[in-house]
Amino acid sequence: MTVSRTGTALAVAAGVGGVALNVIARRAPWRRYPLSLVGMGFGVVGAEASVPAAAAQLAVTGVAAALKAHRSKIGVAAMAVSLGAAVGLAALQKPANDTRRHLQGAVDEALGRGAVEVWAPTPALPQGYRRKEFIVADGVRYSDDQQLDVWRKAGVTGAPVLIQVHGGSWTGGDRRQQNLPLLAHMADNGWVCVAVDYRLGPKHRWPAQIVDVKRAIAWSATTSSGY
Repeated sequence: MTVSRTGTALAVAAGVGGVALNVIARRAPWRRYPLSLVGMGFGVVGAEASVPAAAAQLAVTGVAAALKAHRSKIGVAAMAVSLGAAVGLAALQKPANDTRRHLQGAVDEALGRGAVEVWAPTPALPQGYRRKEFIVADGVRYSDDQQLDVWRKAGVTGAPVLIQVHGGSWTGGDRRQQNLPLLAHMADNGWVCVAVDYRLGPKHRWPAQIVDVKRAIAWSATTSSGY
């Protein structure tokens, strides 16, 4: 493969990838598992990391140009598409900024401007690494095949209970991997936290997931006082 062909191939790949990110970040075309997982992956990159994605798009386009992609009509067209995709990705930052402004406006309206500090300073070390510090019961069986973990700070009594149901569209995820900073933060502030697993689709059909969550709630209501 010549240098020109390498650059053209890279430009085409960048153009196709950039268009896919733009389209899926705005509206995922797939709703059914397992294609929905592909859509979710593209959507997260395009919608939640739009500026870095746009920068990467420009960088790849620049590499393609350095590899003489402009020597072919296909390469020129692909680089144009890739540059347009970078602009589209950068434009996705505006809805993210608008969302923050609307949320802050709602807080200001309810509590008064500057009444609360919405975001606390981020700790130097992610609190997920503090799991062993707060786990008092690991892998407790609350149903036939489902388990939960109990998080609690030493010496805490009479604490409120938070039940953590991990994300994953009911088809993926694990109680031991998700929202660990939240669980550590809440446990550190005097809560008893119950992190639960549940049966996952599509192997287990709806409403198996809700049944498991209800069982976890029932377990917490009757048993968590022991912690």
